[in-house]
Amino acid sequence: EMPKSSASLFLEKQMIRPHCLKGMLEYRFSESELTFLFPKEWIVYKYDEHRFYRYLSGAGLKGVDFIAIHKGDLILIEVKNYATRFEKKDHDPMQILLNDQQKYKNHFIRKFKDTFKLLQIIQQYYNRKWWYRKLFPLYKKYTSEAKVLRTEVGFWSKAAELLEQADQVKLVLWLELAPGYDKEKATILNNKFQQAIQLAFPKEMTFIIAHSRAP
Repeated sequence: EMPKSSASLFLEKQMIRPHCLKGMLEYRFSESELTFLFPKEWIVYKYDEHRFYRYLSGAGLKGVDFIAIHKGDLILIEVKNYATRFEKKDHDPMQILLNDQQKYKNHFIRKFKDTFKLLQIIQQYYNRKWWYRKLFPLYKKYTSEAKVLRTEVGFWSKAAELLEQADQVKLVLWLELAPGYDKEKATILNNKFQQAIQLAFPKEMTFIIAHSRAP
């Protein structure tokens, strides 16, 4: 049994409604040495494990780690575990991020914007399929939305649709920074990256930065 990471705890406490926690956890993913848990009410794809990742990996686009739909929102989650990336003695991941803000800011922005492009490319792929144009509308008409979303084509189509509605898009940047978590420094980091990254996207989109907590 894999222990819950601070990342999964954040998602349970902040992104999931309390009543959802009563449901059986259906999705369990490992990413960057962290474990993420999602209730069955979520529909989640780990992008780099999906067939579209293999098809599009040569296009030079870098997608986020998780693409999810929950309660009518498209949620894109990018995970960065800097606690393990900067393990050398005296290497403070927070200070490294603060010292080179432009570099990391541009990297984070690119991951989200590339994911927007990927969703559009996937939708274009479906639009070229005769069965999607002729049969999928009929399937949606006579099938519940919940069931449609559980299909691959239903998920990606809905994701592309939600992307066009900025107020239904949530961008989540998970920064794993513990051990050595400094609340004051985390606040400074949050303020600097939050404003700079939010400006890169429509104001209606919700952008969230999440940090781990010291063990």
